[in-house]
Amino acid sequence: MALSVGRQSVSSALLLRQNRWFVWLVKSAFAIGEQGMIAGSNFLLNVLVARWLTPEEYGGYAVAFAIYILFISFYQALVLEPMSVLSASLDEQRFRAYLGSMLRVQGRLSGVLIAFLMLVVLGVFTIHGHNYLAWTLIALLLSLPAILLFFFLRVACYVRHRPQDATQGAFIYSCVMLAGLVVIRHWFEISGSMVFIAMGVSAVAVSCLLLKRLRPIFQSDLSDKEQWIEHWQFGRWELSAVGFNWISQNISYTLTAGFLGMAQVGAIKAIMTLFLPLTQSMSALRRLLLPHLASTSDRNGNRGAVNSVWTIVVIYLLGALVYGIAVSVAAKPLFRLLYGGKFMEYSYLVSWAAVAPLFGLPGHVIDMGLRAIRSPKSIFVASCLSAVACICITVPLTWAFTIRGAIASIVISSAILLVIITVIFRRKSRMSVEEEVESAPLSA
Repeated sequence: MALSVGRQSVSSALLLRQNRWFVWLVKSAFAIGEQGMIAGSNFLLNVLVARWLTPEEYGGYAVAFAIYILFISFYQALVLEPMSVLSASLDEQRFRAYLGSMLRVQGRLSGVLIAFLMLVVLGVFTIHGHNYLAWTLIALLLSLPAILLFFFLRVACYVRHRPQDATQGAFIYSCVMLAGLVVIRHWFEISGSMVFIAMGVSAVAVSCLLLKRLRPIFQSDLSDKEQWIEHWQFGRWELSAVGFNWISQNISYTLTAGFLGMAQVGAIKAIMTLFLPLTQSMSALRRLLLPHLASTSDRNGNRGAVNSVWTIVVIYLLGALVYGIAVSVAAKPLFRLLYGGKFMEYSYLVSWAAVAPLFGLPGHVIDMGLRAIRSPKSIFVASCLSAVACICITVPLTWAFTIRGAIASIVISSAILLVIITVIFRRKSRMSVEEEVESAPLSA
């Protein structure tokens, strides 16, 4: 009898484990599908803009997009990343109240970011006049509130472990985006301004759906000020690191524009666009994995989260290796197919650029690990050190070896960041585990 009960318990445990793996497989498929549709539509936009614009105009769009990434990074530091960690353990009712409070907070924050962007636009008009970059930034200014709201609601779906809602929203976003391309191509002239307008219109359409699905509660006992303080305390270190991260990721565009010109900026953008599907897919998994790592750390301590991080590092590394080999082999056909033969003289640099994700994606996972064990200060330290190293490397390499030096600096900077953040994570995780071991007898 006891043997029979034991076998039943073992079978139940195995079945439970299989069900958990199946659930994670389904959620991962939804997450990758959602990000695939978003990344696919954005990838198509980048490809069409590269085909239809002159290299100089495409370079101006690349600079505007780098500025857009800077503002998104500020918003992510103060709203999205703290929400992924701080609200991961809330029940349904409490989360809906939290969501309503944070929607009010993010509305005010969006106004601040828009005000700063207006200053950037005025500066560009003052320095360069009515040029292509200035009008592209005006279109970004108009679309930014809708884009920020869309990002906020997408992350909220992942926090509630409902990636299927985000996937449905991504489908609508992609359809509206593609329809917008058809309209723009037929009635207007394709430009960077039209790209940002299309992104804003698509974001509005999806946000209406997700708001209905998530049903935020706007009347609750939660204080907007308290929520903001909690987000600020968690995100302030990351906010301090945003500028350094932006420098590490986008300095090649700005220096190339200064040393070489907008046409070469467009070439770098064309090369890095080939890796957009990979990075976007991994970012999709991040929205699923970061709340999971944070919950694991809360339930099982930092040791469980650390073990999961190293497993995910191996998976990301294998994905980067396979994708890099495939893109490197097919570089010239891809340039002919996607860009209509433009930038062909730079296709040989794709294989060198493919090395960067081998360092960048594992660093991306370790960054998630530091957030999960509640160590944003460590992320700030890593970002500062890597940004300084990046500047010291990128400036002389770009000046001496032109676009080849810019690509090489991207690879070297990614490697330096991986080394720095790995050392910090190992040290921080070891200290956290030791503290948990020491406190265990006391709690017992």
